[in-house]
Amino acid sequence: MNSGSYSIPESVFQSIYSVISRCDHNVSGLQVVSASSDGSFKTWELKSSTCLSTEECGNDKIWALDALPDGSVLVTGSADSNLILWHDITEQKVIESSSKRQKLIEDEQKLNNVIRGGKWMEAFTMALDLDRPFTLLKVIRGLDKSFDLE
Repeated sequence: MNSGSYSIPESVFQSIYSVISRCDHNVSGLQVVSASSDGSFKTWELKSSTCLSTEECGNDKIWALDALPDGSVLVTGSADSNLILWHDITEQKVIESSSKRQKLIEDEQKLNNVIRGGKWMEAFTMALDLDRPFTLLKVIRGLDKSFDLE
């Protein structure tokens, strides 16, 4: 056994709800994955000591946790006798998030163009769909002005 010295802890990763049963790090050494007695595992960022994600595996304690060397798959083994393979979908989530953000930008630009064009009924529907209450108020005021006969 190594009898080396260890430094004072630099970071504390606190699992608030349950006991941590296993942990592993990813290939790049920038993240740690911890498995808990509540049947979940968390991915932690080392630099900021923050939890990036929590995945629920079931109701039983996770006894085993390991990752492929490239970090693309995580394996958990729990008290219910199940081994579960978890594929890293971080890149897919980033792409989906980027696509949603781009669509929102395009929809907001379309809404602004519709408002500038005075198409109040279309703007009303779009503002509702985009959940833009202040813009909806402006549209309602625009509708009120467009029906003002004075």
